[in-house]
Amino acid sequence: MKLSEYVEYDGLGLAELVRTGEVTAPELTKAALQAIDIVDDKIFAAVGRIDPPAAAADKDLSAPFCGVPFVAKDLWHGGGGVRCDHGSRLGLGYGCS
Repeated sequence: MKLSEYVEYDGLGLAELVRTGEVTAPELTKAALQAIDIVDDKIFAAVGRIDPPAAAADKDLSAPFCGVPFVAKDLWHGGGGVRCDHGSRLGLGYGCS
């Protein structure tokens, strides 16, 4: 999927494309990561990236957002070596494992 196509859809629209087989979850992820790379050079909002696991063939495609990539705010306790700064310089390194 081209980035110009990706940006024309909301999350439900992207999920419908996955559900109907028009695109795959990995294709959506590639477009989302490309968009992040382009935009983040200007706004510096992404502090890190966790590569998503390969999509399992037995996923329930009827789930509302199945296959749709997402970003998560850095406000959790981390895990598995994932950087966690709680969205602030005050939290640098706090809660990391």
